[in-house]
Amino acid sequence: MVLEPDDQLNLSITSPAATVALALMYLRTNDPRVAGRFALPDTPYGLDGVRPDLVTLRALGAALVMWDGVEPSGRWIAASMPPLFRVGAGARREGAKSSCGPFSVHRDVMHVHGHSVSPAHCCVPHTRACCARVQLPYLT
Repeated sequence: MVLEPDDQLNLSITSPAATVALALMYLRTNDPRVAGRFALPDTPYGLDGVRPDLVTLRALGAALVMWDGVEPSGRWIAASMPPLFRVGAGARREGAKSSCGPFSVHRDVMHVHGHSVSPAHCCVPHTRACCARVQLPYLT
């Protein structure tokens, strides 16, 4: 177990490995309850506590669990992008802020997190399409 000097669990070290382990344990199960554990932040306040690399791993994990629902199309990628990240996807000005309800978030934060979700949403559909086309020979 990875502990800090004050005997607290260091989530910065354990969270990425746990996310990948959970995704691989439930790979292709299509269980919406498990996929819900990979939920991306839906408020700007929620973004504050999640590093961009963990946002990528969560998006990747949810897509790996819900394997049969993944489609290699731009429509699926757009539908998979949470609304919070669509706000920051538009043109951004230096230092501009985005208003999301009562919160005000720096567009740079939205931009970075939005670009953290995109690779996972682009990688999984292409991986699924490649896996469907490849026929591995069976050893007899």
